[in-house]
Amino acid sequence: MLGLCGVPRARTDASIVPTMSPVCAAKTAAEADLASEVKELDQLTNTKKELHSSCDWQMKNFDTRQKARDEEVDALGQAKSILKGAK
Repeated sequence: MLGLCGVPRARTDASIVPTMSPVCAAKTAAEADLASEVKELDQLTNTKKELHSSCDWQMKNFDTRQKARDEEVDALGQAKSILKGAK
């Protein structure tokens, strides 16, 4: 037979009730903390997945983006030299 907080009851003595109340409160608090931690872990897992996919995209396209950046720098250099010659 189960007693307070689902703990098996060894005796039906009234003297056990005052000692079980703090245990029930601690158990309830621990269960709430566990639920909160599990929720936070789920959120962190989702964040990790999102960051991982974003990082994969960055790594996959790094060379292409670097080449485009270099071409843009070259084009800006050419524009600068043209503007210097126009003075």
